[in-house]
Amino acid sequence: MREKFELDFLGQYYASIINEEQSGSFSLTVHLKEALNSKHLKEALLDLKEQFPFLSGQLRKNFFCYEYEVIPNEALNMLSEDSLKLTNQETVSNQQVLKVIYGTFHFSVEVNHTLCDGRTLMKITKFLVTQYFERLGIKKEKEKISDSHYSQDSEYLENAYLHFSNSNDEKKRHTKKAVPLKEKAYRPSVSVNAPIQTLTFKLSATKVKEAAKGYQATITEYLLAMILKGISIERAYFRDEAPIIASIPMDCRSFFPTETMRNFVSAQTIRMPESEAIETMIEKIKAQFSNIDQDLIYEDFSSLQKMYQQTRYVPRKFKDLYMKRMQKKEASKYTTGLSNLGMISFPDSILNQIDFMEFSIDTVGETPYYFSCITVGDVLTLKATIVVDDTILINELEKSLNQKFGMFY
Repeated sequence: MREKFELDFLGQYYASIINEEQSGSFSLTVHLKEALNSKHLKEALLDLKEQFPFLSGQLRKNFFCYEYEVIPNEALNMLSEDSLKLTNQETVSNQQVLKVIYGTFHFSVEVNHTLCDGRTLMKITKFLVTQYFERLGIKKEKEKISDSHYSQDSEYLENAYLHFSNSNDEKKRHTKKAVPLKEKAYRPSVSVNAPIQTLTFKLSATKVKEAAKGYQATITEYLLAMILKGISIERAYFRDEAPIIASIPMDCRSFFPTETMRNFVSAQTIRMPESEAIETMIEKIKAQFSNIDQDLIYEDFSSLQKMYQQTRYVPRKFKDLYMKRMQKKEASKYTTGLSNLGMISFPDSILNQIDFMEFSIDTVGETPYYFSCITVGDVLTLKATIVVDDTILINELEKSLNQKFGMFY
């Protein structure tokens, strides 16, 4: 039996803007200490489909909106890197919401924002990794996971944006109105031929945590301060005075508990404090993060939900045009972004088999630089996608992060 349901407003947005340059995809790559067994990975993927059957499906269009169709009999995509080079990558990306790509010593789990967010990706990847190593004979005590068929029809596929917007009495809620960005954010001039550089910093999670603790800051606050400081040095080189503004994804589940495996994320704005002293900068960044609470998160997604409801019966083609224009307008408001998935935990028996993990986000065309990180064991991996003509920021990150906390220094 096939099941169709309407995408949430974030899924509608990404379905509208997907093109050859912007895939809306993001992935977790697991780097192994021993060669990958593709047979066992394929078996683990069958386990994943059985546990989360909604992952087998495709994006569909109707006159008014985009829908997702669950197709139980369709296999999940598993492709080797060699075969992917010979395949139309865009076609493969749009066939399903999930695909697994593997090489000799690693595999990547890739999903799309049309349906999933970072927390979903973590849950999927953790399950797949656990099943893979169990096939290799490395077992762990199974975590209690609710019945997949029940969850498919209720919790896992709940539109949490709609649910919480409808269930909260706004008259009783003291919402915080986010201050709109009136100034244009600093963004360096980039030539058409500027290379896309992807950098991976493997840092000691223990050392970064200790450094952050010295300022009574979280790892995210500390890393963001280091990134913004580097960007400010680049900005000074170009004699620009525009504000440096970062977009920070926030998992709404931290404020509104739900088991949904669909999108439930909010984007919050952090402005770089104009201070030479890193202590002052971190303190002011901490203050901005402390202002992010349930009311502010609710105001963010409920306003977008209302806007979507008001335009729900506008023909999809017109909404596509509007979403594309909105993407360009929104992108100009930010200098950069940082998405930290935090720590993904495994028992020692599995940790001993994993070298490190990488969290990658396709942001080409949105910001000149974007950062994403994840921690497994004592390895915090910071991934940077940078599209600039100079190496000023890269050099600053090398000094402030890699030389201080790098696993190979």
